[in-house]
Amino acid sequence: MNILYKWSLLLLTLCAQWGNIQARLLDNKFDYHAIAVDPNNRIWLGSSNGLYVYENRQLNGFAKTANLQISSLCFVGQTLLIGTQQGSIYLLTPGERIPQKLVQFGHPISDIEWKPNHPLLIATKGEGYYTIDPYQIKHWSTKNGLHDDFIYQVDFDSMNKIWSASDQGLQIQDKNSFQFLDSKDGIPDPIVTSFQIKDEAIYFITQSGHICKRSIHKSDTSNSFTTLSIQPSLNHILVLDKSLYITSDSGLLKYSLIGQEIGQTFRKQSLQKSIVDLEGNHLIAGKKILELLPGEQLQWITESEQQPIRNVHSILALPDQLWLTPDQGLLYIHLKNGTEEFTRMNPAESMIDITDIQSKSLNELYIATSGAGCFIYNTQNKIFSKVPLNATQSGNTILALSADSNRLWMATLNGIWYRQNLTDTFLSLETQWNHKKIIANDLLLRKTNHTLFASDGIGLIALGQSGLYDFGIPLGISARDFYHLEEDSKGRIWTNARHQGIYCIDGQKVYHFTEEEGLSDNEIVSFSILNNQYVVCVSKKGIDLIHLNNHFITSYPAEEMSLDFEPEYQSISQSGHEVFIGTSQGILCFGIPTYKKIIIPEVYISQLKVMNQNQAIKEQQFEYDQNYFSFTVSNRSNHQNHVFYRYRLLGLSDIWSVTSNHEIIFPRLEPGDYQLEISNSNNRNFHNAHVCQYTFSIKPPYWQSIWFIIFVFLCFASLIILYIRFREKNLNKIQLLEKEKAIAELEALKTQVSPHFLFNSFNTLLQVIEEDQEKALEYTSKLSDFYRSLISYRNKNLVSLEEEWQLLENYFFLQKMRFEDALHLHISGRSENDVQYWIPPLILQLLAENAIKHNTVSLSHPLNIEVSLKDHQIIFRNNINVKKDKEKGEGIGIENIRNRYKSLISRPVVIQNTGTHFTVMIPVIHRDELQNLQFSSS
Repeated sequence: MNILYKWSLLLLTLCAQWGNIQARLLDNKFDYHAIAVDPNNRIWLGSSNGLYVYENRQLNGFAKTANLQISSLCFVGQTLLIGTQQGSIYLLTPGERIPQKLVQFGHPISDIEWKPNHPLLIATKGEGYYTIDPYQIKHWSTKNGLHDDFIYQVDFDSMNKIWSASDQGLQIQDKNSFQFLDSKDGIPDPIVTSFQIKDEAIYFITQSGHICKRSIHKSDTSNSFTTLSIQPSLNHILVLDKSLYITSDSGLLKYSLIGQEIGQTFRKQSLQKSIVDLEGNHLIAGKKILELLPGEQLQWITESEQQPIRNVHSILALPDQLWLTPDQGLLYIHLKNGTEEFTRMNPAESMIDITDIQSKSLNELYIATSGAGCFIYNTQNKIFSKVPLNATQSGNTILALSADSNRLWMATLNGIWYRQNLTDTFLSLETQWNHKKIIANDLLLRKTNHTLFASDGIGLIALGQSGLYDFGIPLGISARDFYHLEEDSKGRIWTNARHQGIYCIDGQKVYHFTEEEGLSDNEIVSFSILNNQYVVCVSKKGIDLIHLNNHFITSYPAEEMSLDFEPEYQSISQSGHEVFIGTSQGILCFGIPTYKKIIIPEVYISQLKVMNQNQAIKEQQFEYDQNYFSFTVSNRSNHQNHVFYRYRLLGLSDIWSVTSNHEIIFPRLEPGDYQLEISNSNNRNFHNAHVCQYTFSIKPPYWQSIWFIIFVFLCFASLIILYIRFREKNLNKIQLLEKEKAIAELEALKTQVSPHFLFNSFNTLLQVIEEDQEKALEYTSKLSDFYRSLISYRNKNLVSLEEEWQLLENYFFLQKMRFEDALHLHISGRSENDVQYWIPPLILQLLAENAIKHNTVSLSHPLNIEVSLKDHQIIFRNNINVKKDKEKGEGIGIENIRNRYKSLISRPVVIQNTGTHFTVMIPVIHRDELQNLQFSSS
């Protein structure tokens, strides 16, 4: 009989014994081609639509990834590497939201693998694979040893050899040498699409639908290949502790590692890949599907070779052995090879039920019954022998047994009975200590030789040196009905009470666990201590796991796991890493796989937003205006447990706040140093809860910083110095201006008191009076206005241009009377807006006087003066008629005008002498410039 036939026979024999747990649907929107789990137990998914992460029970997409056709995902520590069909590799660092392109290859990326202390492996479909470490990058292809460059998968074995799956079989690289396994070595199909190395063996699948196993050792040639043909279109293989899972285009296939099929097609959908998360959950991804299974943590045994397994009232698990009572009789199942044996102690019509099974020795069992007393069953010769009892004293209905070496204790409907060795007769405990009968559901022979009884109606009873006494009341335990007792490795007593959860008694301390502390239900039907690490509690609402070290509770809700079952009271037993739970529907196996890393869902910060913008969590320094913080927290768990978070921000408050939200917000924080502390629990007690810390600081605004204060002080001191200097300079200007003004006034006074001017003015007036009295009156008025203006301007630094026009016209009127047509004045550019412009007083009059003084004014040589306003300056222009006899002048008129302007504004007075014309360009001061001057118009 060949290997294939033997394996197929085992599949047919055992396929009906084991059942699957239904999966929980997480998403059905996208087609997923890659899946990975990060160190925080978040599920990352690659699809043709981009990158997604499943966290806090929701699926979130990442920015700018819609154009990435993701084919592979791999975590290197906390950093995610993303391989695409386009041949590019992207890098996503913790806290970032946008992947950064790292490198571009010429062919699609099929696989990325990394292990601590190993090089990074990158496989491609067309150019072999690459090994990358901090010191070098090597490219391996057909050019330097490979048989095929089309690689599906690549990985290291325990001896640091590199295995790769290709269209030409398996390729093994040992440093610079290669070995190849293909059809000539017995592989049924050379196209190997996926493999996994576990326990010195490689499991792989082929494109044509074969499942194969081989030792990784070259020298091991015995039974080198085991092959099973299933179906084509197998996509990915996942090997766990006891089973292997294969995703295919037609669903999920599940097989035992010893060749026994324990499941079949999971769902009629195309599935691409499957992995396990850190909690031991099994995740499958494919075409519009993402689902979560409990994996090897939960399995059903529902059928035997003889009959369906139902109503398991009592169960005993030993290494590789399972003894149970499916209704009437005793059933034995070998857990590894699947052999079974069913036997009865009494005829079926007697309706004798087994109530408890205990191990007496390696080959003997104590079996308690309801109505038939106690039996010893020899597992070697399969013979039942009845334990002699006095029915009138002890009764034949036994509720529970407890035994060690030679001692045997029985809890019956007629009280507690015990014997010290095999030859002794049974004694009544209550009669010995003059106590009323105790109806006990369980007995605990403690390591301290004290015995405890979980009674029905009178609470916890203990047997001490002085007799029986109430154990619970002095400890504050008010419950009176108890089911079961167990003692852990630290001597703590665990017991479950009717409708009141479970108690932990640690010396004089009592811890009480109920729904308020995180249990699924207060009615704990059964419990057992697993691996001295966890208390497995069973209720109709599911399974709860209490961590012995910190009392944190992880739940497996019946609704979430589709556990439609009725657990039997105290039908539970533990062996190795598994707990077997008796129910009305069969046996539920709960185990802790070796790959399960996280039991306690520790809290961590998954996202930080500052001012509603994503921020790297490693960032710890922020500006004063970056004071709105939003933290997204998670609990490293993919179970749908109800989780509370408590937090406080040291630097703001020492008080803890409790919330069930995943977002914590701090608006408008003041500058300072802060430390955020967050812990999580499935209750509000937060006993021994893990604490996550994040320290950050907000810088003070620049105006509160020391350097700015020093800078402001220096600036202020500098301003004082500058002000003093400016004031001194300004005083000098004022003195200069006053000097120039005095000079101007002197010139004006000289003009006023000049005998020639007065004589000429009076002569002109007398002449006009004789000719035209009305004109004489006007002349007298103009002369009066002119001298009045001269006097009023003495106290002014600036006058409006309009006033200066008026003064110039008065002056020309007086001179025109004298020179008549020999003197001409033309003013252009004058407008009503001239009131906006200002100049020093007497400027135009001085220029006009200077022109008349230095030029011949006659009918044959007329003097033409043109004054215009253009481009914010007055242009004073006259023709030159040089006198034969020049008048002596002090030459201070023009220089006076220059100095007066120099003390006011930076624009200069421009003087031009072409020989034929004399031009002076005087800037005017706009009204808006007055505020910048130290002198006003008054």
